[in-house]
Amino acid sequence: MNPRISPSLAILLLLLAPAAPAADPVVVRLATILPRDVGQDLILTQLAQDWKNASGGAVILRRAPGGQTDGEAGIVKKLRSGNYQAALLTAVGLGEIDPDASVLQNLPLTFHNWAEVDFIRDRLRHGLEARLAAKGFVVLCWGDAGWVKFFSRRPGLTPDDFRRMKLFTWAGDEPHVEVMKRLRFQPVALETENIHTGFAAGMIDAAPVPPVFALGGQIHTVASHVLDMNWVPIIGALVIRRDAWESIPAATRTRLMALCETTGAAFRTEGRRFDDDAMTVLRRGPRTTVHGLSPAQRAEWEKLSAELAPLLRDNIVPAALYDEVQIRLKDYRAAHPAPSTE
Repeated sequence: MNPRISPSLAILLLLLAPAAPAADPVVVRLATILPRDVGQDLILTQLAQDWKNASGGAVILRRAPGGQTDGEAGIVKKLRSGNYQAALLTAVGLGEIDPDASVLQNLPLTFHNWAEVDFIRDRLRHGLEARLAAKGFVVLCWGDAGWVKFFSRRPGLTPDDFRRMKLFTWAGDEPHVEVMKRLRFQPVALETENIHTGFAAGMIDAAPVPPVFALGGQIHTVASHVLDMNWVPIIGALVIRRDAWESIPAATRTRLMALCETTGAAFRTEGRRFDDDAMTVLRRGPRTTVHGLSPAQRAEWEKLSAELAPLLRDNIVPAALYDEVQIRLKDYRAAHPAPSTE
């Protein structure tokens, strides 16, 4: 006769049996050049907590040290090698993954305001995300961080003023250097970290940089004149390696992606607020002069915009993508005319 285990003994054995080991959490190491403890960094910190809560601790988003010293090109290299699994990148870093992904930041004097930027990004995002996906990266959300302005050692109000200055451009960006030369500017290629010393040493007289970056790098102390004109928006995105993303269960990914959409909106709100605050600081600075444009001066920049168009199209930006932006922007402006200034 086979021995039988009583129900009470079976329950006792189950209670005493060792629990199955919990699966190790998926750790996503995220890199960025974003400084610590600024508003957008705090948003990242909140996203990490939200991911942990939404996944029951199964997914850990952790900011990796070293991103600021790597630079965005270095971050992308480490993304590809697997040292990092995710990154918050500007268009500079996105362009290292796929050059066309930086289109919104490669169109100077194209956008008048954030409403236009938002409209065009929303229409282009699926195509841009498909380009990045083809390179092995998933876009979790889009963000931005203010407008690039011209900082200079002496007043600059028109394109001709800046043609008489040595103008910073990014080292290694030969297509943009060539465009600047064809427009009769004097480009000087330097690494970003050398902008301050370039001004101090007289190597450059002007540079297009975001106000937040200028304040953080003390550039306004050596280039005290600021032209209050929107040159290009600073656009960015939070991306993750596809293999890291797909290692997370599909149901959990859905919850995490919803959190990322909310985070993207927060990034944009905070980036724009930070940009406005930086301009307020510059306007109030005792040694900084912010210059507005007269209608005649603005017309000179619009003339430059027309000269830029054939140099950007099919050179910096693929023709089809360039044309799509222009057509959609024309339609948007027809439906949203600027208020009369009369």
